[in-house]
Amino acid sequence: MARNGSGTYNRAVSPYTAGTTITAATVNQEMDDIATALTGSMARDGQSPPTANIPMGGFRITGLANAVAATDAATLGQVDGRAEVDVASAGTTDIGAAASNNVRITGTTTITSFGTAASGVTRQLRFAAALTLTYNATSLILPGAANIITAAGDTATAISLGSGNWVVSQYTRQSGLGVEIIQRQTVTSVSAIDFTIPSGFTDFDVSWALIFSADAQIVLRSSVDGTTFPSGASDYQHAYIFNSGASGTNIGSSTNNGILICPLADATTTGTGSFKFTSASGFRVQGATSMVLNAAGAQWEQGIAAGVRNSAALPLAFRMLPTSGTVTGTVTLRGMR
Repeated sequence: MARNGSGTYNRAVSPYTAGTTITAATVNQEMDDIATALTGSMARDGQSPPTANIPMGGFRITGLANAVAATDAATLGQVDGRAEVDVASAGTTDIGAAASNNVRITGTTTITSFGTAASGVTRQLRFAAALTLTYNATSLILPGAANIITAAGDTATAISLGSGNWVVSQYTRQSGLGVEIIQRQTVTSVSAIDFTIPSGFTDFDVSWALIFSADAQIVLRSSVDGTTFPSGASDYQHAYIFNSGASGTNIGSSTNNGILICPLADATTTGTGSFKFTSASGFRVQGATSMVLNAAGAQWEQGIAAGVRNSAALPLAFRMLPTSGTVTGTVTLRGMR
């Protein structure tokens, strides 16, 4: 009869008596009953899953691991999840394995993955320092479809999509400002520097520090397909004020093959500058300022400019390039949401 309804095992035959003959039928009956009882047991190595609900009789299951699949039992820490726990930043920062829904990410290591967790698992994140969250259209979906540079105190909500994929549904700056470094390029002897214009931002700011290999100006061009940068004489209009210690102040405006943002710089000299632009209604550049050292005259030259791309289509990319030679240095693109 194997086990009864209370789980008690009762022997199938009466106890054997010394000096009596044991028949094959009796032994087989007992062995068959034991086999039936063992078949109804759960193997500790997971070979035999339950076939019905298992009441715990008021006792706890202890030593349970955190759930990773939607059908797993969750630990109290996962369900309650109020206490904030620290997780060190790494290429794969496994926030899904954290014993709380509230996670503080420490360190400055660039993050490319949040690990694997069941679909729907949500983590409230707080960053302890500056690091890079690397955007991926499938596995790490970020607001603005671009990398995010965190700052201490920034917070975010991350939701697991399953299979190691996450989406950051909300990102809040501790400072209250929505300015983010989108990309920084450090270049050596290049004739052009290209940037993709990401979505999700309203205004952009670019700062640069470059060394010129030949006498040059810097112009801007934009692209509505992300690959070609028109350079026709009527594609752009700009106005500029150019102040040189030798030539005084020059004011001019014209159509050109690009928007002028830097006055003439002599070879091997350093230039710095910045400009702001918006892509909401075409490529409109305002507040472009520059300062370059004129090696021949050993004097600084300053420029202030503004310009527009004559196209109704919204740009997807922009290009900075010297009118001759190459440039070496750093350019940083920031965006404001």
